[in-house]
Amino acid sequence: SGGRVMACVDLASPNSKTMASAPQQTHRTARELHARAAHQLRHLRASTCIVATTIGTYAMQALTSPSLRTAIWDVSSSPVTQLLCKSNKAILRNGQWHRVVTCAFVHTSLPHVLMNVYGMLRLCPYMERR
Repeated sequence: SGGRVMACVDLASPNSKTMASAPQQTHRTARELHARAAHQLRHLRASTCIVATTIGTYAMQALTSPSLRTAIWDVSSSPVTQLLCKSNKAILRNGQWHRVVTCAFVHTSLPHVLMNVYGMLRLCPYMERR
């Protein structure tokens, strides 16, 4: 008949021309995808993690804000903002040392967070190459 026969090359040994069954080929393809994903994770930039954390923190601030209508312009009264913002009194007297780091991710409005994220996306890739 006029049908074609397709051969699968054994990917385990690059010089091998042996036939591999379809399940083995699928397994090797999954292995290749896993290796590619692991490679991409190793090259994940710190700026990507910082931007994602910043956006996630602002989303939590906005969603816990007393008024969602005004959350775009002011989230300073959000419980999340109050918990994470820098307060010397809370740090020194109450031992809330997490505020030293978390205050970097707290933003007071949507334009504020958008401008900071834009700046990070523009500058950080250049700085990370150095």
